[in-house]
Amino acid sequence: MIDDITERKRASEALEAAKLVAEQANLGKSRFLAAASHDLRQPLQTLSLLRGILGKRIKDQSGSRLVAKLEETLSAMSGMLNTLLDINQLEAGIVRPDIVEFQIGTMLDRLRTEFAYHATAKQLGWRAVASGLNVRSDPRLLEQTLRNLLANAVKYTERGKILLGCRRRGDKLRIEVWDTGIGIPRDN
Repeated sequence: MIDDITERKRASEALEAAKLVAEQANLGKSRFLAAASHDLRQPLQTLSLLRGILGKRIKDQSGSRLVAKLEETLSAMSGMLNTLLDINQLEAGIVRPDIVEFQIGTMLDRLRTEFAYHATAKQLGWRAVASGLNVRSDPRLLEQTLRNLLANAVKYTERGKILLGCRRRGDKLRIEVWDTGIGIPRDN
């Protein structure tokens, strides 16, 4: 019996070539993000220094509130950049999540403050329900995930409201973002 394996060999070679192309593209992405990291961090650092100088010069309450909002925005931008880089490093297997136990309420308060301005600017209702419960997770990655969900909720909600809250399910805690926006398609 003779078995012609020509087609299987061609398919195997094509699969191997496609795998090599994908690995090279992933390496290129990692190199780009590493370079972009430095290029993006520098202006953020400069903005932070300028914010500090501005904060020392402004004495009236209205100006101080604007400087505080600027600080929140810079902090959020820095967090987003760090998370983008963390995701890249997670995908590459370089960084592992740092799982710790922490009180979720502090994070919810930070997000409540951060997104109050954005929701108000779009005339949306905004509520973050306080919680005194502890969770076990990577706080930085969890906060960035929630920030991403909330940013999308603000972006895609034209009218109505956004709610951030927690629900107990046995010994688990579900952190949920509810909004009246267009939603995420089921297949995503």
